[in-house]
Amino acid sequence: MNKKDYGIKFNDHLLEQYKSYAEMASIASQRRDQANRFYILLLSGVFALLSILIQMGVIQGNQYVLFLAFAILGLAICVLWFFSITSYGKLSKAKYDTLRDMEKSLPYRCYHEEWEILIKNKYMILTGVERGIPIIFGIFYFILFLYSLINWLILENLI
Repeated sequence: MNKKDYGIKFNDHLLEQYKSYAEMASIASQRRDQANRFYILLLSGVFALLSILIQMGVIQGNQYVLFLAFAILGLAICVLWFFSITSYGKLSKAKYDTLRDMEKSLPYRCYHEEWEILIKNKYMILTGVERGIPIIFGIFYFILFLYSLINWLILENLI
């Protein structure tokens, strides 16, 4: 809706809406950070639980089947985390694109200016960097998967 059709309170309402939306973008970023911490804790917990079970001698007999199960669980969590980061990245982009669009009617376009400065300084978008973390964890769990699978197949005389 344009300013003329909206009426005299357009600027006041736009500014309030802009402030509210900027706060929502900040809250979404906080939720993203909390989700990342959750996944790191969860993946570390899976590895820690496996280590504890090994140290306590709970795992007896064909331990490679259990290793396979833990590896598959870890890989599944890594995939979910990767998609979660991708989703949060798209949400952030949409929110900040919306804020930059709203700024067209405001006296100073702070998010637009910030983005221009970041582009000039060859800013690496956080989502791209962030997705590397579940990939690193995933590599570890994939190695555990291969190690377990190969040893299980050898133990069962299948290779």
